[in-house]
Amino acid sequence: MARLITKIEAKENMDYRGKPALEVNIVLENGTTGKLIYPTSDQVANAVEDVNHIIAPQIIGFDAFDQQDIDRKLVELNGDRIKGKLNLHSISAVSQAVTKTAEAYLKTFK
Repeated sequence: MARLITKIEAKENMDYRGKPALEVNIVLENGTTGKLIYPTSDQVANAVEDVNHIIAPQIIGFDAFDQQDIDRKLVELNGDRIKGKLNLHSISAVSQAVTKTAEAYLKTFK
């Protein structure tokens, strides 16, 4: 299926205000890419590590249109709601990046 996620990569970037931000790039099986720049605080390095080493290996292989299943997996990876294991910026950024990637996939048919 061309909509399967084959790569997720995060890195530190700057947002439109010049503040630290988390950049998440997603690639689908057919080559479609999506990118999201998510404003964060000074915890960008932690968010990058979470995405690249914990979240990405668990989300690769999902259909980019299975947003609900992806979000469930992100919640599961985080664990406890109050004392979660992951940086919340990383969870939100990956979820939103998947949505943008699915949207980019749909635009290839216009």
